[in-house]
Amino acid sequence: MDWLIALIAFVACMFAMPMVLRRFKSSRKSGMGAATLAFGIAFSIFFDPAKKVSIEHVEKQKKQRAEASQGDVNEPL
Repeated sequence: MDWLIALIAFVACMFAMPMVLRRFKSSRKSGMGAATLAFGIAFSIFFDPAKKVSIEHVEKQKKQRAEASQGDVNEPL
């Protein structure tokens, strides 16, 4: 599911890029640095490998806790 969201965001950015570039090209006073920085930040949010690893770690811990709690309920006293 994450790859689908990333793909949709990538396609949306690719469609928006020509409009943004035309706007910045017409006004030379504002540099292209701001637009480049904005796109870089957006892509870093979607494709952050550390975030993915931390989410996987949290899911693994939840699964282990669920398995441990199921084991406690089934054992006789």
